[in-house]
Amino acid sequence: MTRAPWFVQALEPYSPDLVQLAQSATGTLMKDGTLDVKTKSLIMLALEIADGNKAGTADLAGVCRRVGATDAEIADVVRVVYLQAGLGRLSASVSAFPNASHPLDTAESAAL
Repeated sequence: MTRAPWFVQALEPYSPDLVQLAQSATGTLMKDGTLDVKTKSLIMLALEIADGNKAGTADLAGVCRRVGATDAEIADVVRVVYLQAGLGRLSASVSAFPNASHPLDTAESAAL
């Protein structure tokens, strides 16, 4: 069974029921299913990077390597997070220009 992260285990003396819940969820979710464990771990890594969590990013990169991810795959995750973060900022920045319209704001697309 996959163990919950170390910080969850550290809560055992203070909230054993929460630790049991997290341990159960980790064991249930972090096994091969429709997505394999490596893919799930890479997704979790992407979320940690997006959150800006340096310690979590380092920990999850190690997990990804242990389940078979290569540095090239991890680098791809970094690039995808960078792209998504950048696109989100560009999307928001369009609001600075009142004449820039969203494609769904046109009469043609309203008919769709």
